[in-house]
Amino acid sequence: MRLMLQLALILACSPAVRSAETMVIHEWGTFTVLQDDAGSAIAGINVDDVPVPDFVYDAMPGQLQALDDLSPALEAAHPQNKGIPPSANPLITMRLETPVIYVHPGANGAGQALDVQVVLHGGWLSQFFPQAVAAYPTRQVGRFIRPVPLSGSTISSLSWSGIRIGTPSDTAPASTDAVWTAPRQVSAAELGVGNQAERFLFYRGVAHLDAPVHVRRAADGRLSMSIDAGAGTIPHVQLVDIRPDGSVAYRRIEVSAAAVSDAGPERFADTDYSPGKRAALRQELAADLRRNGLFADEAEALLNTWDGSYFRSAGLRLFFIVPRAWVDTVLPLNVNLPASIERAMVGRIDLISPDKRALLHAIEQGPTSHPTWMADFLAQQVYQPDGKGGTALRPGGLPMLLKLSQPGGLQRIGIAVPPDYAAYLGLGRFRNALVLNACRDRTQAGLMAFAKVYGIL
Repeated sequence: MRLMLQLALILACSPAVRSAETMVIHEWGTFTVLQDDAGSAIAGINVDDVPVPDFVYDAMPGQLQALDDLSPALEAAHPQNKGIPPSANPLITMRLETPVIYVHPGANGAGQALDVQVVLHGGWLSQFFPQAVAAYPTRQVGRFIRPVPLSGSTISSLSWSGIRIGTPSDTAPASTDAVWTAPRQVSAAELGVGNQAERFLFYRGVAHLDAPVHVRRAADGRLSMSIDAGAGTIPHVQLVDIRPDGSVAYRRIEVSAAAVSDAGPERFADTDYSPGKRAALRQELAADLRRNGLFADEAEALLNTWDGSYFRSAGLRLFFIVPRAWVDTVLPLNVNLPASIERAMVGRIDLISPDKRALLHAIEQGPTSHPTWMADFLAQQVYQPDGKGGTALRPGGLPMLLKLSQPGGLQRIGIAVPPDYAAYLGLGRFRNALVLNACRDRTQAGLMAFAKVYGIL
């Protein structure tokens, strides 16, 4: 009997227990920034988007742009094919990636109509599902209505009204995309909006903001970390490095009460890397998410959604749980019904690793290639004269382009990629932003030549 009472007390005090009476609303997502060696946000990270299904609404098309291995070489070699390469927006310094909102109605929420509004201070909430009312400041440009240029004072919002909890009249849209199916694996209520249904409310956006945490690199490669005053408490962070072969090294860094915390050297020892570290890191992040209010299946849904980006893509990055006070200030969430609300947001700071600096140096050293290597391949394998002075796709040309666009497709097909373009691809996610940031002071002649030849600059 005593054991049962103790267990009941533990469950009652835990934030991650579903209530039979009170409505519970849980939200997770990721704030992503790319920082330079001084700990400042690097702009232009709207390029290299994680795609979502076609049924997702996009209030501001073009703000998030896909970037594959073919781009920008394909556009530079054959510009009439697809137009201009994806462009880095110099005002976008933060990505609000895949927040989802779950509703656990309890007895108090069953049969009620729920209204939900999210407001982003400093950015645009551009993509969402189910259908919502999007609001953002606009201006008249000639005959067109355009959004006001992005700034730290921009305010936008999304509003869902009359959400049916647990009794949607329609089924959720079909999808095989992991970024969409992973969040569905949660024991939450189905939500209905109009004639649409889903297990969660989804949205994402871009902002002209920096993270509340800043990571600085000294000349000797040692890292230090500071937190903005008033941002809230961050007890610890995880510094993670993932090699191209998938091996993982990470260390947990306890945040001191001092203004600046020592984060240790940017380089890990070879003995720090192992495949098993991925599982350990994942378990640690899952525990952090549960401590910040998520149910176990919700924490797993977040980690499964971002498995490739968090745990498998090469690079040096920092993870932390964003303080609730900072989230509620930057991204207020409002509902019309009494509810217990928990919000667990992961802060992700991508850093310029030694490997990425070496790749940027290789591009700078040159020689600078020309996209004739891609043009020659297109002429031989993809396009043929159309008899009217132009070109048309050869039979099998489109499937060939689709194969090439996949990660590593250039190498699998056997195309000889110039060293500078191979180094560019090796920069990984946000490579356009990294190149443009290196060109900012106009002293990197080789990088500037590469950026101009391939239409990045």
